[in-house]
Amino acid sequence: MVSSERAERGSRVVAFVVALVLGACSATAWAALEGANAFYQQALQAYQAGEYHKADKLLQRAYAEDPNLMYPYNRIMALEAAGDYEDALEVLEIYRQPMLEDEKERFDDVVEIEKRLNKEKASSEATDTTAADAQVSAAGGTESAEPSGAESIRMRRPNAIYLELFGHGMAHTINYERWVFDDIGPIGTDIGFGAGIGRAQGEIDYGLWTDSGDLTSFPVFVTTHSIGEHHGLLLQAGLDFLLVKNFQRTGFLGNTIDETDQQRWTVAFLEIGYQMHLESGFMFRAALSGSSAGTALIGLAGGWTF
Repeated sequence: MVSSERAERGSRVVAFVVALVLGACSATAWAALEGANAFYQQALQAYQAGEYHKADKLLQRAYAEDPNLMYPYNRIMALEAAGDYEDALEVLEIYRQPMLEDEKERFDDVVEIEKRLNKEKASSEATDTTAADAQVSAAGGTESAEPSGAESIRMRRPNAIYLELFGHGMAHTINYERWVFDDIGPIGTDIGFGAGIGRAQGEIDYGLWTDSGDLTSFPVFVTTHSIGEHHGLLLQAGLDFLLVKNFQRTGFLGNTIDETDQQRWTVAFLEIGYQMHLESGFMFRAALSGSSAGTALIGLAGGWTF
């Protein structure tokens, strides 16, 4: 009986000690949350007062008390408002992955924020460069030969006129192109639209037969540039409206299969290769062009942008 009472007293003492420990832990956690919230409220007041660096420091202290990703997220906003785009990008880089993996999806705009910060940083650096160049010019120096900015060179010089040999028109074509969209998608693709006109005379050997005649070509197309700024990947797709006069199709044995005064076709084409755009305005392309007519040609193009 005595031992039973002692055992019961012992279990009560243990239960009491456990309750004290749990209570102390809960009190500590509650105090941390209270402290973090107090820092957050002070940071909010500082932000509203335009004291963005003070808000950043207070949000750091809030995160030290309570590791809630909302605090570093708001630090990024405060640093952006202060114009410290590089520091904002550093904070974003540290917490980028945890934010993207957030179960509540509270930070699904992180990628867009990162792109915006990079553009704002580039624009800020361009402004600083322009100001420095102006000072050098005023002192008798020379201006920067290659300006930089948030926009790509295709947006600064969106019009292009160029001559293409072979390539998309299956002939020598004169083309006009206009770049319309800038920095689309994860690899920063620029998109433009164009059209051309070309002439050629001769024959194309398809193996089993050969087509010959006087060709007039009217290509219309969509062009993309990605990966690089001045040097990059060219992708082009479009339709080619062909008019062939004095058309003749000859079999591989030399026999005439078809012969008409005029023939019309519409073919689809795809072009992939390299292109270069320089700040001076010069442009160059070298690409492989294939069409639904079964042709595969290497096209070379050169021209001017403005």
